[in-house]
Amino acid sequence: MATDSRTLLDAVKCYACQTPGTWQLLKLGLLQQILLAQNPMADTSPNALLAAAGCYACYSPGFWQLFELGLLQQIVDGGISGDVQVMSGAADPPVAAPANPALAAIYYAIPGNSVYIWDVAGAAWIPVIT
Repeated sequence: MATDSRTLLDAVKCYACQTPGTWQLLKLGLLQQILLAQNPMADTSPNALLAAAGCYACYSPGFWQLFELGLLQQIVDGGISGDVQVMSGAADPPVAAPANPALAAIYYAIPGNSVYIWDVAGAAWIPVIT
C-alpha cells in the first residue's frame, strides 16, 4: 500500500467537497470501523472513547494530530494484533504485561518451555504449562 503524498491525495479526492467539521466525523467513523474489524467486541461508545483518550487531555490540541498520526501509522504497520497477541522470551514467568493488556495474549518462555496466558480481567499472567 503506497503512502506517498500523491497516492494519499488521490485516495481522498472524494472527500474534498466536505466541510472540516464533517471530515472529523468521517474520520471518527473510519477509525471506529477499523477498530471493530479488528475487535468486534470493542466498546466504541463515547464514554469508553473519552476514558481511553483521557491520557492525552493534558497535551495541547496541536499534539493530538501527531498522536493520531502515530496511532494510524502503528495500525498500518500492523501494530494492532487483533484478538490474540503471541510472544516469546527468556523470562519465565513473564515480567511485563503484553503490549496491549486489553487483548488476550499467549507467552512462550523459551528456557523453561513454559506457556502462559494473559488474564485480561485480572491483569496477570496465568501459567498453563510449566
